[in-house]
Amino acid sequence: MNYRFLVRGLGIAALAVFLFPSWLVAQVHSGETVATVETDPVPSSGDAADDPAIWVHPDDPSLSLVIGTDKRAGLAVYDLSGNELQYISEIRPNNVDLRYGFPLGGRLVDLVVTSERRHDDIAFYWVDSESRRLVEAGPPIPAEMDVYGVCMYRSPITGSFYVFATSEDSGPVRQWELFDDGGGRVTARQVRDFIMETQTEGCVADDELGALYVGEEDVAIWKYSAEPDGGDSRTLVDRVGSRLTDDIEGLTIYYGPGDSGYLIASSQGSDTFVVYQRGGSNEYVSSFRIVAGNGIDEVTGTDGIDVVSVPLGPSFPSGLFVVQDDENDSGNQNFKLVPWEAVARSAAPPLMVQGRGDPRDPSAPLPPPGLVPPAPVPTWSLTEVSVLRSDDDGEVVAGAIVADGKVLRMEQGRDVVLRFTGLEIPPGATVRNARVQFTSSEQGKGPVTVVIEGLIDAPQGLTTAGARTAAVTWAPAEWTEAGLAGPYQRTPDLSAILRRLIAEPGWSLGDSVTLVFTTTGEGSRAVAASDGGQAPQLIVEYRPDGEGG
Repeated sequence: MNYRFLVRGLGIAALAVFLFPSWLVAQVHSGETVATVETDPVPSSGDAADDPAIWVHPDDPSLSLVIGTDKRAGLAVYDLSGNELQYISEIRPNNVDLRYGFPLGGRLVDLVVTSERRHDDIAFYWVDSESRRLVEAGPPIPAEMDVYGVCMYRSPITGSFYVFATSEDSGPVRQWELFDDGGGRVTARQVRDFIMETQTEGCVADDELGALYVGEEDVAIWKYSAEPDGGDSRTLVDRVGSRLTDDIEGLTIYYGPGDSGYLIASSQGSDTFVVYQRGGSNEYVSSFRIVAGNGIDEVTGTDGIDVVSVPLGPSFPSGLFVVQDDENDSGNQNFKLVPWEAVARSAAPPLMVQGRGDPRDPSAPLPPPGLVPPAPVPTWSLTEVSVLRSDDDGEVVAGAIVADGKVLRMEQGRDVVLRFTGLEIPPGATVRNARVQFTSSEQGKGPVTVVIEGLIDAPQGLTTAGARTAAVTWAPAEWTEAGLAGPYQRTPDLSAILRRLIAEPGWSLGDSVTLVFTTTGEGSRAVAASDGGQAPQLIVEYRPDGEGG
């Protein structure tokens, strides 16, 4: 029987009475909380979004990121407002995890790993903190199994880095040690296998207590040693039954002082999240669910989850809990962001709000109990500039610019150039987000890859001449109809381009920006031009005095 749909029909309480005796149901304490932010939907339709990982910025926590998998097509990077900053396409990452301070190429990087299902590989990236983008960290390593879930571990004994991968259906949980291959690329050495009897996906490792938690989806949460010589000895944390309704999906750890904190599990069949003590025998603490509120729909059927106990600025002053949502009322699946203090308040009894000051240094001073250190609140401004005149946008065909149409087509052999005039951004400003919002003119079908570049020292008028900035790549999903102006018609973050242009010695308030869109692929994306009534719009978030990161 599919209990998940039975839960939605009868309600959690009614199902509990139906399935379990009253003495067992009484152990489940379920609270309710709401999300404050949701991400842009993933490009792929259907069951696509799966697993998030939270990356904490080393200098300004408010610039931290959520990295989320679109298991049908790519890997997305979001800011804490839910905006998509980067999308790596043509891969099928199922799960994602990260660790700080991995030695690579003579420096310490923040390493991201994914379980890549297209070729059954483990893929590696590092986070560029300046651009807030993922960079490939070497070729993937073959998992030599039907790879499914993935999680990382840094040994408190040796300081070595490891990655675990689970396999679809029954099969091994496999462990590799990670290291630099001598050429600045990640490589790995397999160190351990143990077998699970049924399907297993979610896993998480405790870097301080040396524990590995594995979710056998229809059976139980198991606790193993995370060390490479840990063998297959295990301890039961909890079984599917009164608190957990299959599938057991995402697992994550909230780090408190010492061995305090919580192990949190996604109970997918009951749309709830189950909390256990992090230390000792992992005693059950409480359960909660995320209901509709703040204009954001309820969370149901969650796959992956992640949590950090680090203050992330004014929006998440006590940490952040991120979950995948399988039914997003505004489009394809996405991820929901919940302030940790909201989670803590929803539980009975309330959970701790005392986390860590720095995920890169567990020995860093802790915030006082129940409090968080004040976070700087930078003053950011927003400017929105549309293409104003028909001679400021056009198509480039055979090297010539045609600027007299109502529609701009991004397709192979037909580039698009846009000129945004009168940007009220002063010299020395810090740009933290920039995007171009288009409106679709017709259905957009077939695969396309769009390379976006800015022109440095561009002359007056519409042109493609001049030196170009580093490129940002965009792989827009298919567009279903004309007149759409949502996240699928919005570019990734172009702040790196804007920062480069504003840094030019001759930049002054009110200057213009020229962007060139070069398209490859078999498909086409047609957008409204300035003469089409819904001109492309450049939206830039910046800090005028250049402070605040």
